[in-house]
Amino acid sequence: MYMNLCVCIHRPTELFRSCNMQSDQGAMNDIKLWSNGTIKMPFMNIPVLDIRKCLPDMWKAVACSLQIKPCHSKSRGSIICKSDCVDILTKCGDKKRFHEGQTPERLCEVLSPIDDPERCIPLHRYLSEL
Repeated sequence: MYMNLCVCIHRPTELFRSCNMQSDQGAMNDIKLWSNGTIKMPFMNIPVLDIRKCLPDMWKAVACSLQIKPCHSKSRGSIICKSDCVDILTKCGDKKRFHEGQTPERLCEVLSPIDDPERCIPLHRYLSEL
């Protein structure tokens, strides 16, 4: 039976670029990969604690927002807001495995340099179903 991980179907007033079963499956796959303790990016790897125990709802919101791609008036990209990035990596980044000089702030400068809710995805909107 198909389980709906992402909650875009419960948001009739919001537009998404990709609210479908494939995006939902993609979010589930992301979470499964991240559960191995490393978020692999094309240009860096981010070591994280066990996301099943450290802010699991926040990681679900990250995976869903990156897959379903909420529409924004001023942005064509799908990046989470910098303050959310710093928050989640401060709490769940595995600092023992960070490379020398890596901090949540520096990582998020590269990953999510924007903190304008018109141009980035504020995760709190996806932490609960409407």
